[in-house]
Amino acid sequence: MVTDSIKEKLKSIYKSNIDKVGVGFGFKIKDGQLTNEKSFTLIVKEKKPLSSLSSGEVFPKEMTVDGVTYPTDVVAFSEAEPYAFYCAGPNPDLSPTCWNWTITPPANRNYLRPLQGGISLGPSNIAGSGTLGLIAVDGETGCYVGLTNNHVVINDPFYTGDRQLNGGISNVTYPSGVGSAINAYQPGLSDPFVGTNFDRSFGIVLRYVPVFSNVFPVDGINISDAAIVSIDQFDAQGNQTISTSGPNASWRQLGLSSITAPQPFATNLEINSLTPADSIISAGRTSGGKEGVCSLRIHLLSVIYEYTQSMQGLQTPIIYQDLMSFARYSPTGELCAFPGFKGDSGSAMFAQFGGTWKVIGLIQAGSPNKQPLLNPNTTWYVNNTINPINYPPFVGPIVGFGPALIGNASWPYMFGCKITNIASQLNIQAWDGTPKCHIDPNPHTVTACGKSFNPTVVCSGDTYWQVGLTNDPSLLNPCTP
Repeated sequence: MVTDSIKEKLKSIYKSNIDKVGVGFGFKIKDGQLTNEKSFTLIVKEKKPLSSLSSGEVFPKEMTVDGVTYPTDVVAFSEAEPYAFYCAGPNPDLSPTCWNWTITPPANRNYLRPLQGGISLGPSNIAGSGTLGLIAVDGETGCYVGLTNNHVVINDPFYTGDRQLNGGISNVTYPSGVGSAINAYQPGLSDPFVGTNFDRSFGIVLRYVPVFSNVFPVDGINISDAAIVSIDQFDAQGNQTISTSGPNASWRQLGLSSITAPQPFATNLEINSLTPADSIISAGRTSGGKEGVCSLRIHLLSVIYEYTQSMQGLQTPIIYQDLMSFARYSPTGELCAFPGFKGDSGSAMFAQFGGTWKVIGLIQAGSPNKQPLLNPNTTWYVNNTINPINYPPFVGPIVGFGPALIGNASWPYMFGCKITNIASQLNIQAWDGTPKCHIDPNPHTVTACGKSFNPTVVCSGDTYWQVGLTNDPSLLNPCTP
């Protein structure tokens, strides 16, 4: 169980260790195997021999919290990046079904109506693609919304209180008036589509969880990377966006045969009960469905770590708290190198509790390293063509966001945000599969002078969510309490 005392201990460890990527509480790894032994884990860029460390740099072998003594662990991987990776062992031949997306693109990258979870998604103003995690219900309106990461659909997710007012001013969600809000595209712009780009549109970027820059500790802040998009009844091509029943039901996940009914949200108690023996399944834009032998395993139940996102064009550190980390094993028991890949950001993750699949969170990030593949002649799917590559590793763009080390393996860990934190911060609920309303595609906006760290304001009884800065005089509409 991740108690408040354990969370406080994680913060203390994080602040007292300089050369670290993050810290977590979860399950110890012994001889490359995830165990059921609870431990505190220090995440570093590289492991160093004890002989090269000073006494103050040595991580204790044990830690005691609330009278319980836990062993410790140290794992090494480089700085986190805002995406997730793909699934294959150090030798991809061990689990061929888990990496066939590198040869044949999964259907998750295609245009799909009605919408389902696990498919390509992107905003109209960023040439990239992430994943539409699932269809949820907005607590404000009771209408359908699509759930994903904020970094999938928002280029500058910081609180306006963190940003500069001179130069680089831009309204994140409504750049030049309510009528030109950022559209939600499916598939995202990095994926092929026949038609105009606007034909991909099915709604708008509605709101997101703003993040603070590198300020620590700030309790209850930066605990989820999440955003929601509205869903019109019909998309820009006139096709119906939502189905409530049958094989095309929108509560389904494309590529996951295990999901056969609408999924409730897991509770914190249920998430804390997860062990490495539990299968965690997910479907993503890049790597398709991950279930069966390709399913994931919980590594750490609560993690603090740092990475960077763009704030007004500058890469700015963010410290996230109370996230989870995951890994995957091959059928032969090897810790796999890729549980997902770039473009899987926003994918929903599911675990079974009492025979019911429930949402536990969203895939958010992972970290690459320079562990070479054992098979130098592996064929990789790169830029829509099949490319045999030779060792040393080829460096180039893969389908999804930006450049990646294609010929290098990755550390087998990735991060995810807890659905409990996401739901509370975005005010969303699980969808039970019954018909819901569709949100007005022209939402009202209000403005206030200057910057703010308030995520919401109440005006005339209505709740408004912070969506960025603007210097557009046509948007001036002061709040009336």
